[in-house]
Amino acid sequence: VLTEEDEPIRISFVGKIRFIDYNQKLLDAFANDKRFRLGYYGIYSEELQKYAEQNGIENVDFYGEFPVEDTWKYIDKSDIINNYYGNDTINRKTALSQKLYYGTALYLPILATEKTYTADLVNKYNIGYSADVIDKDLPDKLYKWYRDNDFNDFKARCDRFMVDVLQSQSTLESLCMGCLK
Repeated sequence: VLTEEDEPIRISFVGKIRFIDYNQKLLDAFANDKRFRLGYYGIYSEELQKYAEQNGIENVDFYGEFPVEDTWKYIDKSDIINNYYGNDTINRKTALSQKLYYGTALYLPILATEKTYTADLVNKYNIGYSADVIDKDLPDKLYKWYRDNDFNDFKARCDRFMVDVLQSQSTLESLCMGCLK
């Protein structure tokens, strides 16, 4: 177990908040579920805050734009990193955000969209949960996945991912240095 069972699991989106439609669906799916607390920290969170207020969604925290050096302050309020963007464009299917690397470096699972490159990595290393659709079953599925995880195994999977990332970077740097000679 990654957090105590009597504490809500905190799912946070940290950074520039785009893809408002997907995040509204997440708010609807997790609305007032006491097992979860959602957080939206960053520029454009105001639109989601207004949506939550209009729909009586209370298990969510908001904070607007903040200096980049405060990023860690908001990631520290997280148990799961929200990296759910959808998969309806080539950019969303192939993008790898900083959230993936923040999460694995800090041993925080990633919530990703199925049928994306991020989800491929999340599933390959079992470092998070990928969902194809946001529906009423998502909170139960995510809760079970989260509670069934062994933290030591999870940490080892994150470490394996980071080792592979660093090896890939080293290989790329070696290839590029060879090109410059």
